[in-house]
Amino acid sequence: MHRGRNPSERTPWRPAGRNADPSLAFGPRTRKSRSTATIRIVASGFTEDDISLAFNESLSGRRELFSVANWSISGVETDVSRVSFLEGVSYTRARIAVRASRIARYYIWNALVPLMMIVFMSWGVFWISPSNLGPQIGLAATSMLTLIAFRFAIGTNLPAISYLTRMDVLILLSTILVYASLVAVLTTAAYSRKGNHERAKRIDRISRWGFPLFFIASGVVSMGLPT
Repeated sequence: MHRGRNPSERTPWRPAGRNADPSLAFGPRTRKSRSTATIRIVASGFTEDDISLAFNESLSGRRELFSVANWSISGVETDVSRVSFLEGVSYTRARIAVRASRIARYYIWNALVPLMMIVFMSWGVFWISPSNLGPQIGLAATSMLTLIAFRFAIGTNLPAISYLTRMDVLILLSTILVYASLVAVLTTAAYSRKGNHERAKRIDRISRWGFPLFFIASGVVSMGLPT
């Protein structure tokens, strides 16, 4: 609602602020798990004495049918404040903020679960005798190639940004684990070829516990990073 010297006059308005476009906050390529889309409205060219803005509470809010794919809308906030773009000149600004949280089920079933299956598959080499180098190399190489294909597939759905997210860190550390399993296979094979079977088996036994513990620690570390 506009109030001023001439309430019936049609008044131009413009969005103001860096988050004026809701699509900047709630897009399929947004990586935050929680976000707020903010729209700020200022009557352009009119001071506070000319026009003030106010919300009609009966017409303000969110329709029940309003939704955004893969997001859960948690609430809508509205308020009016006074701002000054020029010294001594005040304007009224209306703000509409829509809060939402990302629905994580898609990423759990389409990213996290497949990633875990690939990593778990690579650990199978530690239950194969070091003397069977062929099956060990085949399983380790297959795991590595599968993970590379997975990274290409999931990378097309994520934007290129300058910082690492939780998923980025988890995928990176998982890649290190799969590569390390290949290195462990070559190491145990070398010891086995030299006749040092006990050392090769000891490395396998340590790896059966060490790799899962490292994977769990990676998940804990990634939880402290941006989504």
